[in-house]
Amino acid sequence: MVKKINCALTLLLISVSFLIGNSDVTSDLAPISKMALKEYPAPTPTGTDSIPWVTKTPSPSPGRYWCPAVAVYRDTIYLLGGRGDGGYANSIRLVYGYVPATNSWVTNFPSLLITRRAGAGGQVGNKVYLCGGRDSTHTTLSSCEEYDLDTKTSVYKASMPGGRWSCSGVGLNGKVYVFGSETYSDALLEYNPATNSWRTITPTPRPPGRGWTAVATAGGKLYVLGGSSSSGTLSDCWEFDPNTETWTQKANMPGPRIYHSAIGFGDDNIYVIGGSTDGTIPADRLVYKYTISTNTWVTETPIPTARGWEMLAVHDGTIYVMCGSDCTTPTYLTVNEAGEIEVPRDHDVGVRSIISPTGRIPSSNPINVSAVIKNFGLNEETFPATALITTQTDDTVFAVETTLTIPARTEQSVVFGEWTPDPDMVYDVMFYTALVGDENPANDTLTGEARTTPDAGVLRIVAPTVRVIPGTTVNATAMVKNFSAEPKDVPATMTIVDTVSGSTILDVDTTLTMGAGETLSVVFGQFTATSGSVYDVIAYTSLAGDDDPSNDTAYAMAVCRLGSAPDPFGYYYESTQEPGDTVTFSWIDPTGGTVLTGWSPSADDGYVTRTLPFGFKFYSPASNPPNINQINVCTNGFLETSTMTTYTNTALPNNTIQNFIGPFWDDLNLTSQGQVIEKVGTDGQYVSYTWLNVPRFGTSELQTFQVVLYRDNKIRFNYLDVNGTLNSNTIGIQGGIGANGWYQQYVFDGNPANHIVTDNTTIQFTCDSLRGIAEVTRNITPTATFLHPVRPNPVAKGEACISFTLAKKGNVAINIYDATGRLVRNLINSVYDPGSYNVTWDGKGEDGMPAISGIYFYTIKTQDYKATKKLVLMR
Repeated sequence: MVKKINCALTLLLISVSFLIGNSDVTSDLAPISKMALKEYPAPTPTGTDSIPWVTKTPSPSPGRYWCPAVAVYRDTIYLLGGRGDGGYANSIRLVYGYVPATNSWVTNFPSLLITRRAGAGGQVGNKVYLCGGRDSTHTTLSSCEEYDLDTKTSVYKASMPGGRWSCSGVGLNGKVYVFGSETYSDALLEYNPATNSWRTITPTPRPPGRGWTAVATAGGKLYVLGGSSSSGTLSDCWEFDPNTETWTQKANMPGPRIYHSAIGFGDDNIYVIGGSTDGTIPADRLVYKYTISTNTWVTETPIPTARGWEMLAVHDGTIYVMCGSDCTTPTYLTVNEAGEIEVPRDHDVGVRSIISPTGRIPSSNPINVSAVIKNFGLNEETFPATALITTQTDDTVFAVETTLTIPARTEQSVVFGEWTPDPDMVYDVMFYTALVGDENPANDTLTGEARTTPDAGVLRIVAPTVRVIPGTTVNATAMVKNFSAEPKDVPATMTIVDTVSGSTILDVDTTLTMGAGETLSVVFGQFTATSGSVYDVIAYTSLAGDDDPSNDTAYAMAVCRLGSAPDPFGYYYESTQEPGDTVTFSWIDPTGGTVLTGWSPSADDGYVTRTLPFGFKFYSPASNPPNINQINVCTNGFLETSTMTTYTNTALPNNTIQNFIGPFWDDLNLTSQGQVIEKVGTDGQYVSYTWLNVPRFGTSELQTFQVVLYRDNKIRFNYLDVNGTLNSNTIGIQGGIGANGWYQQYVFDGNPANHIVTDNTTIQFTCDSLRGIAEVTRNITPTATFLHPVRPNPVAKGEACISFTLAKKGNVAINIYDATGRLVRNLINSVYDPGSYNVTWDGKGEDGMPAISGIYFYTIKTQDYKATKKLVLMR
């Protein structure tokens, strides 16, 4: 068709021009062909200050660089997104936190909505805004998301006016500013969270267009520093005043910078750290400091580790330089270095950090009680310092005072003495200084906690989870960790129950000999997956004296059925075209539905907005409110939440479409023939959109197909009468813009050939977590009686939940016994109908008194079934 041929030619020309500009779409480097390849002399310092750089706890894996945003909130520094270790494709969503006070990392924060690197970001209060960048498919992004540092949740906000990466951003005066791009933009973008809107600021004069730049704020103004332009690497510095919206060029940096980072310190200083003088050579260690009031630069003490694309943060008078890359290989660094910048006082000493004891420590072995004590001041000082260790009942087990003499601006590792901790104890640890006339008492005291108590648990269940294929052999596997600081023999159990048949698939106890801090991948056994089964999986440890039951138990659920492999979110499809899949063709008659009209801009390549009869969850966590209440129906055979109406189908993912549900994306034309009909089920459980006798553009080929959205969040594509050219369409679904692998492509332009749809074909897309399948399957009348594992186990706080399924009506008795066989509590002794039930035990005996810690057994007895299982009660 003419329309498709023209579009194909346009795409070809675009592709050719893009390849000329940058031959490697996976690279984050500036285009070498657009850079002036010249030798830059080493920068000449105009002065030298002294920053005492120290190495801190490195970031947990993966190493990363070029996070679009860094935030400092309360006591934590947050790194959001970036490019993670594992190859060029690994843009990541991970959010990690570093706590300077404890020199430790937190890695269990919820992730961003999409993978993102090389974008821009800015912090406004407790919110962080991440804009643009590139996803894991190297697609340039225009989207913007807001990450709430209190609730650790993300939502999409208004997209930027256009996609860009290699940009830099910062929060200032309640707004977010973004500058630079891979195409050397000279426009400053401003995002206002209060109005959720963007605007472009282009006053004259303004900085030359550039990418790979750095942006920082100080004194209420914004600074753009260096980067790469079409003429080479830049050394210039520009100041933007948001009140007057004017740019002023300032003194140049001592040398050109690319792949660097910058950060403001106080109202009068900006630090430019790392990067390279030329995009063709590795990163270096340079640090420049700009003083705003004098418009001058000095070269500072270099950072210990050469790198670029690093992340910077200021916390409590210290600059933290985190992660990064050598910018050529690339490497993915986890290194974390800190430099204290705070203006020193005349007299100031304090505790820099606790060396030992801290965290989990081995018992019955002597350890050195030690800390780093620092003289932060400008004068040598002699002063007392004390180490104090107490039990949680306030018994003092170690108390030593020593007198130190430390030169100005110097720190010492001080050993206060040797101490042997007892087993199964929790200790409070305190170090403090007592300098007479200390001008900064805030750093005088540092506290911590040390434990000799044992702790082991299950990190996660590896298999089975989510979905398994019928007939496959499943290795029942879990990751178990000994969190203790000394070796332990850890009892571990995995139980797998088929909730449909009520049968136990696996019930294995084992004891693991584990070293201190060791993690093991434990295969508890194997089984063959049976079609139609729904497996409940529980794995737990039962370490005596375990002081943290919260990590002891992990749960999972797996459904055994055919269909495609799930995408990273969990969507998979089944089809009548795939042998063995159980889905069947079921057409919904559109008669009596609403014929859609009012296409914008026209009935050829147009859309109309429809309100759904229920909130439809689509690529959103089941715990969140429904994320789609309105849908746009496009004449060209798909649903979306964006307004893209192009007739030229593409492969998925496609970053120009938001939330794509496409039963037949092709060049369809409703101008003179055909209808699209919306019909809501009489029970309100579904809504269907049927393309009825809709012609392909320029042909007499008529297509009749439909998409059905169900209240339980599954999606069905039904094809009643399709003919003619059937290998020129896209069929599938896509969450958001398809980043993070959130899409399922069933067929694109006839590939694979066995997925070219024909009459009476049905394709069903399902995400079990969104359908609440665990609850649905429990409504099935069981075919066997079974006693399930208790949850949680061990039982530390609250109540124990004991579940059972009953195949036929009858009397059920459930009792609790102690390790000696003494009856502790009768929980139920009544007649029940067939079904699934939960019974709770509050940890008390028949006399109403709390039972003591220890091993207990719970039993079930019916007319034809008996079973006993173990639980651990911890007080």
